[in-house]
Amino acid sequence: MPASDFQYFNPVAVLQKLHGDPAVLARLARAYRQELPQQISQLQPLAAMGNLDATRGLLHQLRATFGMFEARRAAAIERHISLALHTQGTVPADHLHSLACEMIGLDWELEQFLKSSLQAAEG
Repeated sequence: MPASDFQYFNPVAVLQKLHGDPAVLARLARAYRQELPQQISQLQPLAAMGNLDATRGLLHQLRATFGMFEARRAAAIERHISLALHTQGTVPADHLHSLACEMIGLDWELEQFLKSSLQAAEG
């Protein structure tokens, strides 16, 4: 998959951060993909229960992840959610849905990146 086809993260920018080491990116991608189901399953219930501290903690983890992968759209949505949480004490449901969609898209693209990296290593 060419780098220009990625919409949810920027593999070129991430590789630059990692000094061009695709093995490190592959490890980070696998770690994210492993944590994703739990993060998505926690997002909605934490916000719905009004557990502001836990919601902030999860958003903080996601902010770091999105920064690492240069996932700019996901990061922008996370900032909107964090701002709403800070100023209003609530999280708009549509923002949570949008964030979950971005997280799933990022997961899919990371999977494609891992597959193409494996094929390149084998070929």
